[in-house]
Amino acid sequence: MIKIAAVDFDGTIVENRYPEVGKTRPNAKEGMQFLRDQGFSIVIWTCRDQDGQREAREFLDARGIPYDYVNENDPRVKSFIPVPPYPKVYASLYIDDSCWPPFPGWRFLVDNFEKLGMPHEFDFETFFEDSFWDQGDR
Repeated sequence: MIKIAAVDFDGTIVENRYPEVGKTRPNAKEGMQFLRDQGFSIVIWTCRDQDGQREAREFLDARGIPYDYVNENDPRVKSFIPVPPYPKVYASLYIDDSCWPPFPGWRFLVDNFEKLGMPHEFDFETFFEDSFWDQGDR
């Protein structure tokens, strides 16, 4: 089982000032470190172009905010994807300011992680097996 968190950049880690990079949202660094401490591989999941992704990396690196990949699947998942390259980022946890229910903020997430029933691991191998997809909507 693999633990991967896909985390949006604009509006989630930083204030949404796109195309500029906004200020770090309260407790974002601590929240990202919490995910790392929980054993998650962290993928920054953004709609920014290549230059914007470079700016995001530089921003995160300069502030010591942990991440592993930007708009790229964890290599452990790549081995299961049937037709690479595949642009979708696969994760067991998605954190985004544009989701439903709305993202409650980093402090709330950290303080209530267990109570919220946050996923910990995902069986990507089973997910990508042909038999899983052959079930379809019946």
